[in-house]
Parts: sequence; structure tokens; C-alpha cells
Amino acid sequence: MARVKVFGKQDCVFCDKAKTLLDNRNVPYDYIDVELDIEGRKALLDMGLRSVPQIFRDGIHIPGGYQGIAGMSPDTFSKTFSHSE
Repeated sequence: MARVKVFGKQDCVFCDKAKTLLDNRNVPYDYIDVELDIEGRKALLDMGLRSVPQIFRDGIHIPGGYQGIAGMSPDTFSKTFSHSE
């Protein structure tokens, strides 16, 4: 199964939108709150990423955060987040 991680924080509108979009399309994900998870925050900073949300599939960064996934065509979204056995 594809492993999706969403890095975000509280009171972040685009973080909430990203989670809602993934939920509505039945994409399971792990959510890392970078304000509470020091290791998660450090991981993003080590990659030079300073804004949230940041979304990864199987360790590969999906650029654009919420806007990056919301702007995908249905076919691209499906291919990106399909479950691999």
C-alpha cells in the first residue's frame, strides 16, 4: 500500500484542506504536526522545507502542498495515490 505522509500544523487552512481532500478520496495517510513533533519538524527543515502542508508518497515529495494535489487531474491523482501491493 502506498505510504502517504502529510506534515502540517494547527490553525493551517491549507493543511486542513489537504487532509479533507485525501479523506474524501479515501487516501490513508499519517499526519505529522510539526509544532508537536520535533523530529518531524527537523526532517522538513533538513530538506529545506519551511512551509506546510508538505505531502510525501513513499518518501517522495509532492510539490505544491495542498495546491499541488488539488490541481492534479483525476487520472494523475489516482496514479499518484494508488495503492501498490
